Amino acid sequence: MNIILTYFFLLETLENLYTTYVECSLKQIFLDKTQKIFKANRK
Repeated sequence: MNIILTYFFLLETLENLYTTYVECSLKQIFLDKTQKIFKANRK
């Protein structure tokens, strides 16, 4: 029983980490694109 609980806990943790990672990556990509657009507009 404990093994199953541990397994689910690990899955949950991994899912949270993955979601956080994806969100951060998307934000970073978005920021990079907006910065490039601003730099292009300034020229």
